[in-house]
Amino acid sequence: MTTGAAKKDKSATSSRIQAERRKQLIEATMTVIADHGLSNVTLAKVAGEAGLTAAMVNFHFSNKDSLLLETLKFVSDEFNEQHDKAIQNAKGDPIQALNDVIDVQFDDRLSDPRRLTVWYAFWGESQAREEYQQVCGESDRADEAAFLELFRALIRLEGKPELDPEALSLAFQGMLDYLWQGLLVTQEQNSREMRKQQCRAFLASIFPKSFGKPKSAPKPTQPAAQPQTGKWHCLAHLEDVQENNGSWTDKDVGGKAVHLQLSPDGQCLATSLPDNQPLPVRTAEGLIFVRV
Repeated sequence: MTTGAAKKDKSATSSRIQAERRKQLIEATMTVIADHGLSNVTLAKVAGEAGLTAAMVNFHFSNKDSLLLETLKFVSDEFNEQHDKAIQNAKGDPIQALNDVIDVQFDDRLSDPRRLTVWYAFWGESQAREEYQQVCGESDRADEAAFLELFRALIRLEGKPELDPEALSLAFQGMLDYLWQGLLVTQEQNSREMRKQQCRAFLASIFPKSFGKPKSAPKPTQPAAQPQTGKWHCLAHLEDVQENNGSWTDKDVGGKAVHLQLSPDGQCLATSLPDNQPLPVRTAEGLIFVRV
């Protein structure tokens, strides 16, 4: 191997390793956001989650804001790539396009709780919305335009000029967002398949020729191995708890009194009162949910 070829091969290997390290740190950042909330992310927590040193984080990302924006961009890009591919592969067929978009929307990997938390964390915290628009604004507008064209095509296909394509497009997108958000707190085993069927039932109720008669969505089932008890309740907004010296008490959450405390490292800890039993906690969109 010549000296030039050896240098080229070494450079390619170095670039690959750096790309892998950046992805490793981004994956760790997703986990930290899901566990601690966007405002409580620190480079030390990310480094610890990734099993790397803080110096390694600083080598790949200039600061925390850079790391957070790259994490949002990573989640957005991988979702948009599959979303756009679903529409393009349909080659103008609105039925196939919408069916494939539904599958992408509730894909196990693309809609895993960590990725969903990243989406809603940026949207839910006021100081992060500008960054969200910076990364996702253009793709969101492109999605809105694409959905509008799909519904226009469906209306022509079914011969229903009295229908409003813009209203239907917005309703469908709202349904996708609502069902997507529900995955943050649901524990049902077949929740993704249930949501897919709910979306197709909505389309079938308006376009029966294209999507057939609407079918009832399957009832959710609980995992047999590890049954979950209780329901998720929205307890408070994270900013309100922070402004209240990191402490919050609600006397009626699912029939129980619940106390919430933010630990020094920003973790949300919930206990039932008066027995002080620990309760599961999850944050999303700047809101704190407790299962009781």
